[in-house]
Amino acid sequence: MDVFERDRWFTSFTESAVDYDNIISQSEDWIWSLGERSKSKCDIAVIVPVYDRAKYQTTLMNHLRQAIAEYDGKESIQVIFIENSEVQKHKDGFGFENPDNKLFSYLWIKKDSEEYFNKSLCHNLGAILFRTASYFLFHDIDTIMPKDFFIKLMANIKETGRIAVQGFRDKRLKYCNEQLTRKFLDGQITYNDDFREYQDDLSTGAEGAPGGSIFINKHIFFKAGGFCPEFFSGYSVEDQFFWNCVELYGTIGSSNNPPIELLHLFHEPSYNKTTKDCDWSFFHTFMGAIREEQFHMTQLRSEHLMKFIPNEA
Repeated sequence: MDVFERDRWFTSFTESAVDYDNIISQSEDWIWSLGERSKSKCDIAVIVPVYDRAKYQTTLMNHLRQAIAEYDGKESIQVIFIENSEVQKHKDGFGFENPDNKLFSYLWIKKDSEEYFNKSLCHNLGAILFRTASYFLFHDIDTIMPKDFFIKLMANIKETGRIAVQGFRDKRLKYCNEQLTRKFLDGQITYNDDFREYQDDLSTGAEGAPGGSIFINKHIFFKAGGFCPEFFSGYSVEDQFFWNCVELYGTIGSSNNPPIELLHLFHEPSYNKTTKDCDWSFFHTFMGAIREEQFHMTQLRSEHLMKFIPNEA
């Protein structure tokens, strides 16, 4: 790796390293239904980053409720939606005023209109807030699951000895067309209904990037430095970068045993979005480094993230 590029990588990270405590303290007035919940032990913390996709929220929440009820009661899994936006669009619908809401939490991180949506920031904040969980699931709001999802997900990671898995089989999703998506959003059907008559409205996607639904051991997440909001935002390669860092520490894979099919709800494709040149530069600098340097880069990020979770991870 070019010495100049390596030094620029380290300097850029050090100068832009996120102060998570400051962000959380500034966001205290925007936390609903979080309270002491994040301090209690749970098996899995589900972290859902959101920006301008509010129409999918209720559908995902309903499917999460069914899957969590099937798993092992409400206390073993917690869910937090973290919105990074100029204006709140995802607060409504959680039922925060309902004392029976013991499942969903919500955090709004306000951004300026000139700033990019930062999914990596949402992921890391969720992990810090729910650092007492045993596992993290980073899951997209437009992807729904069957009711046995968490049972199969845990089996995939425990029975295979992997440190992380993608939450669906063969690195690809099943895609719903616009008509089928509308039925899900309107509550006419759920994944757990018999919708064989709608098979023509589903298509199998090509093998894609390692995102969408990532299930990982908590200790490995922090050891690998978490996601990298300093370098990746907007339409970027944050998932691939994270995956490459995790692979330094063990075996990862897809949820093939037992197989899990997830359904991706329709939205307009991101044809006009491109990854920023600076994001690619930081990504390729890391990928071009020898393994020893990659460990050094990852350790730097890990040490920074661990400052915000003393005696926890």
